[in-house]
Amino acid sequence: MFNIKPIEKRSVSEEVFDQIKDNIVKQIWSPGDKLPSENHLAEMFEVSRVSIRTAIHKLIALGILESRNGEGTFVRQINTGIYLNSFTQMLVLEPHDILELLEFRKGIERLSCELAAERATQQDIETLEKIVGNMKNSYSENDVSKFTMDDFNFHMCIAKMSKNSVVENVQMLLKDHIIAHFSEMNTKLGLDLNIENHIKILEAIKVHDPKAASFYIEESLDRSIEKVKELEK
Repeated sequence: MFNIKPIEKRSVSEEVFDQIKDNIVKQIWSPGDKLPSENHLAEMFEVSRVSIRTAIHKLIALGILESRNGEGTFVRQINTGIYLNSFTQMLVLEPHDILELLEFRKGIERLSCELAAERATQQDIETLEKIVGNMKNSYSENDVSKFTMDDFNFHMCIAKMSKNSVVENVQMLLKDHIIAHFSEMNTKLGLDLNIENHIKILEAIKVHDPKAASFYIEESLDRSIEKVKELEK
């Protein structure tokens, strides 16, 4: 039999997402421009604020928009090509997708942290400390976009510290997926728990304790899995 299912209607938030993105692609809203408030956009689209907020969060996750505390939402200064990349649009993840990535990460990142704790040089540790310092700054500024990139750099640095080319190459191969995943996680779950766990992992690696490093990354991912499951309810 054919594997065909009835076509479902698109959600209102997806329609809003496409229209906002199209306005940015067509330079109606240019890089640096401030978007109207959520209330104003809701009136313009004649939809609820929830639909507006969902669409905006997706565009922030893609790096097309950025939210500035106390100022509003702005179009980011990024090459227009990113707006036209259909693959990038697929990287906005639903809770089920995030769960699968978290399950995958439990395996590879436990190994990565264990090897890094065993093999890290003093220079490696100093590099990781600088990245954690950047994360602390992004956290204090509540800059989710910057924190997300610092977050990826942290895990990429640990992959390099593992001195295992397969671990490092897998992280690089999945870079776009992982960044999109981190962005969704940081937006939905907040930064408080994230920064705390990264500091614990750093301290374990500094004292070359593979068991502790493995424990803290697994604990971090298990907590995230619990939070994502709550979102699915």
